[in-house]
Amino acid sequence: MEVVPNRRRIRALALVGTLLASGCAPRAPFRAPREAYDATREETTAPQDVPGAPSATGLELAPDPALQALIDPRRHRGTTWLGGDVATSIPLSRSRWVWLFGDTILGRVEDRCPPPRSYCERRVDPDRVEESVVGNSIGTLRFDRAGRPQPIVKHWRTVRGAPEAIFPGEIEGEIVWPLAGVRIGRALLVSASRHTREGGLAPFGNVFLRVTNPDDPPERWRTTSHPIPYALASPGTTPLAWTTGLVRLGDHVYVIGQQDVGFDARTVVARMPVGDFEQPGWTPRPEYLARARDGGPPSWRADAAMTELAPVEGLPGTSEAVFELHPDLGWVTFQIPPLSFEIRMYTAPDLLGPWSERGTVYWIPPPWSTEAQVDCPTPELACGFDRFATYAAKSHPELAPPGGFAVTWNVNLANGTLETAERAAEEHDAFYVPQFVSGLLPVGSRGR
Repeated sequence: MEVVPNRRRIRALALVGTLLASGCAPRAPFRAPREAYDATREETTAPQDVPGAPSATGLELAPDPALQALIDPRRHRGTTWLGGDVATSIPLSRSRWVWLFGDTILGRVEDRCPPPRSYCERRVDPDRVEESVVGNSIGTLRFDRAGRPQPIVKHWRTVRGAPEAIFPGEIEGEIVWPLAGVRIGRALLVSASRHTREGGLAPFGNVFLRVTNPDDPPERWRTTSHPIPYALASPGTTPLAWTTGLVRLGDHVYVIGQQDVGFDARTVVARMPVGDFEQPGWTPRPEYLARARDGGPPSWRADAAMTELAPVEGLPGTSEAVFELHPDLGWVTFQIPPLSFEIRMYTAPDLLGPWSERGTVYWIPPPWSTEAQVDCPTPELACGFDRFATYAAKSHPELAPPGGFAVTWNVNLANGTLETAERAAEEHDAFYVPQFVSGLLPVGSRGR
């Protein structure tokens, strides 16, 4: 990949060379705080040397090449999908799932590569950088009649010959990042954060996106946008976002959110009735799990102030997650702690908790978990402080082994320039491509 002019670099840098670390958001400021970096720089080592509790369930995840082949870039005529983040999968039927992707890199790739590489030579056209990254894309995963998964097909729109996001912004310069979704009847509900390139990772709002025809090809989806009440705190107050996860339980959709960021983040919950969701005039009217004003147990209130939200016991806040009901463990979710390189498991008998940390189920290996980059061939912004960030641990039950788990995670830059990101994409196939790990629970550890 070649160096692009600065005017193009600015837009692409906000897309590719950004910190998207799980728990450091809702989409935390672009640069990791220098004091946080300094505090962890000396302790950042290869995963086998990182202190941490192994999984209390005995679950150990490992890379899964067969699953990885389903999501890896594949060569096509013309433009192809080179990478993206988020990677939330949502069932539409027993044989069809959709995958949400955030910022998506488009370009060209080769698949005639030395083994074991399934793809190589990712390239973004240096003369069309502004058209080579879109704010979001969609994947479709189908199973054949024998129940075998087929490679994930990636979708984006084409407008006047140029690629565009499936979910466009409502105002000029807006980028929409879809983070969670759930099917309700014939429609699909997606929670998303709204951004601008100038604002970087800090959102200026959250929205529900209602897709009325999700069974059609994503390029033809019809979508309405609905602001989420209490989506963001006012300037100077604690950040609040409602895009971590969506769970359908009975007559409600539970909206999992995050209050505050980084190490101070905590999980909060709202819920909405699903009765009138498919009606044309649907308006989200959530009620919030809030502390009792009289000192009693938390209760659901539509009039709760943001300062009254009740944190979910035992579950740290994170910007994006999947909540899965497992037959042996109850509710399960996975997180990568801020500035960390390990995937941790959390379980609970009830979605609202209390949750328990069950230890580390996967150590993310080098080169992602190594020291800061200092071998910069040319002067770069923040050279010497470039560092990878891992984030977005998501389970995918449709692809898990029986009784086990399939999980994706992603990697981006914590700091650096577009050139650094381009070099990482050339040198490391896994950079900005969701990575699959999977595993089974040991026989003796099953049960809650």
